[in-house]
Amino acid sequence: MVRAEGCDGAARELVFPSMNPASVGPEGAAATLAAIFRRVVALAGGAPVTAWIGSASVTPETIDRVGDEVRAAASGTGLRGLVALSEDATTLLLAPPLNGTGIVTIVGTGTITVARGPAGPLTQFGGYEYLLDDEGSGFDLGLHGLRAAARAFDRRGPRTVLLERMREAYGRPVPALGVELAATPYPKKAVAEFAVRVCEAADEGDAVAAELVDHAVAAILRNIRAALPLFPGPEIDLVLAGSVATRSHSYAGRLAGRLARTDPRLRRHVVAQPAASALEMARRVRGTGAVPAPPDCLHACLRL
Repeated sequence: MVRAEGCDGAARELVFPSMNPASVGPEGAAATLAAIFRRVVALAGGAPVTAWIGSASVTPETIDRVGDEVRAAASGTGLRGLVALSEDATTLLLAPPLNGTGIVTIVGTGTITVARGPAGPLTQFGGYEYLLDDEGSGFDLGLHGLRAAARAFDRRGPRTVLLERMREAYGRPVPALGVELAATPYPKKAVAEFAVRVCEAADEGDAVAAELVDHAVAAILRNIRAALPLFPGPEIDLVLAGSVATRSHSYAGRLAGRLARTDPRLRRHVVAQPAASALEMARRVRGTGAVPAPPDCLHACLRL
C-alpha cells in the first residue's frame, strides 16, 4: 500500500505488489518500485517530490544496497526530489502516536517488534525473515496450517477443516501442492495467504486451527515481553500493525485479550494503514529538508 499526496493536496491510497525481495524476488521488487515512482511523478505533475519508503528489506546490512536499488528504479521515471529510506517498523515508531518512543509490532506476511525507550537506543526483537524467525507471522501461521492439513490428509494428525480450506485455496491435492510450493522460488507470499483461512477456521470453532492461532499469538507476546524492560515508566505505548494483527478477528481478539493481561502499563494503538505514517514522515521531511529521526533509528536520505 502506498499513500501519496498529489499537487492538488489530496491524499490517495495506491495499491502495489510487495517491494520486499524476500517475498517477490529482486526483479519483482525493482518493477514495483519503478511502477510506484511513475505513478508518484504523474501525481506530482512533474514537480519535485518528497517520499518516505518504509520497507522490511531495509536493514543495517542492506540499506546502502537498497539505496542503490531505489536510484536504479527511479532512473527513467522522471522522479526527482528527496527520498528517505527506513525499515517499516521504524517508520511507525517515528510517526504519531509514538513519535520516537514506544513499541511497534508488525504482524503481516512477516513479523517484527522494535522498541525505543525515552533515551534510546532502538532495539529489535525478531524480524529476521522466514527461515530464521517470523514466528507468529502470516507465513508462520500459514505454514503450520498447511502442515496440519497435510497430517489430516494421511491421518497422521487430527481431522481439521484446514484440509478442505487448503483444497479451496490452492486447487491442488496435498502431494501436488507440496511439490509446487517447494519448486516456487519465492514461496513466502503464497504460504502466508493461507493464514487467513487458518484464522477463519479458528473463528468457526476448528480446534486445530484455534491452537495454531494461539501458538502464533504466544510468539508475538514473547517479542513484546522482551521489550518491556526498556520502559521503567508507568505507561508504555504499543502500536500494532500488519494485515494479520489488524484484520483477522480471531488473531486480533486473542492478541488484545492476552496483551491486557501481560502488563497493565501497555496502551494499545492499532494502525490499520501504515502508509499514512510514511506520508506523515514525508511531510516532515518536506518541511525541514532533513530526516527527523534520532541517530539510532536507521535511515538514509537520497537526493534524486
